[in-house]
Amino acid sequence: MVIDDCPVVRTVLRIALEDGGFHVAEAADGEDALEQLDGRPFAALVCDLSMPRVDGLSLLRWLRHHPRYRQTPVVVITLDQRPETRERARSLGAQAFMQKPCSPQALMSTLQRLCH
Repeated sequence: MVIDDCPVVRTVLRIALEDGGFHVAEAADGEDALEQLDGRPFAALVCDLSMPRVDGLSLLRWLRHHPRYRQTPVVVITLDQRPETRERARSLGAQAFMQKPCSPQALMSTLQRLCH
């Protein structure tokens, strides 16, 4: 699942990931993602941090407390490159942290590494 409040970012990442063989769901923010997750299995999540309603850090916190998603790989993509933001995301269970705009190829490589 690609979770980002920017429709263009979601579309670009979805197309790149689908071209790489992934089935991709999209969510406009953390609240939308929570509604879509609903116990369904996902190989990985790609999540922005700065989003309305439920932000990426809050979503990460929820994921790590939910038995179904505790081990689901999460790749954070964000404009915020402060070391404390990176550390906070990692402490909440993000397995990778990428700067926006991220290369679709780099994201694909990261997801393949995390999902296999």
